[in-house]
Amino acid sequence: MLSEDREYYEITDLDGDEREAVVRVNNALAHSYINVQDFGALEQMRFETEAKDRYADLGLACYVEWETKQSVVPGVPLKVPTITILGKLYPHETDYEKIKHDTIAGKIDGVKGVVRGDGTFHEEPKKKIIT
Repeated sequence: MLSEDREYYEITDLDGDEREAVVRVNNALAHSYINVQDFGALEQMRFETEAKDRYADLGLACYVEWETKQSVVPGVPLKVPTITILGKLYPHETDYEKIKHDTIAGKIDGVKGVVRGDGTFHEEPKKKIIT
């Protein structure tokens, strides 16, 4: 549901394809700003605009938060961006079957397989025999 004070729809989880697209966007952002040594105000605005545009192309709303950390150069603060996905830009229904399939296929956490009810790990889900 679209909130009155927000311009996005809540999500519970991203499926494997959406997660791969987010990784590609994050890698592209990292590559674009690899030579930036100090994120001043102008670079922060450019990064935020590019991040929001790239995430919007995926249909996602995001927020960029800047954290100040200690750099290797004494007395020079280091600004580090953290991107948080807020929600989707369009109405949707979560496809839990796709998320289940992507989890078993290893697209969610990189581990192919399933943990059965008895706690054992198997690469293939239990087969149902239909008679």
